[in-house]
Amino acid sequence: MKRTFVFVVALSLLCMYAASADESFGVPIYPGAKFDSATSKVLKEKIHINGFCYRTDDSVQKVVEFYKNQGLELSGDITKEGALYQTKTGVDVSIQNPWLDMNTGTMMTDTLISIVKLRD
Repeated sequence: MKRTFVFVVALSLLCMYAASADESFGVPIYPGAKFDSATSKVLKEKIHINGFCYRTDDSVQKVVEFYKNQGLELSGDITKEGALYQTKTGVDVSIQNPWLDMNTGTMMTDTLISIVKLRD
């Protein structure tokens, strides 16, 4: 019983943390994307970037289209491997596939969405 309670509390806290990218930065999270706590932790603890990472099995093109429809400004070119969007509030949204998992050194083949605040 106690283990179940602890698990439910931990899961609730994780869900609250995952939702905070949308709340903190005002940028919507791609529908169905799953929060990646390990990659987000690398951003914060090793690279010292305030950000959140999400993963989806959808194509780069589909994710790019979603963020284009959100009115974000494209920074550079859209390629088959990714794109970068920016907001006027200093939030960057990068979309990548493939991408390198910095914890394992493995090249990943799903789509990574990083929502980061690089500047104020």
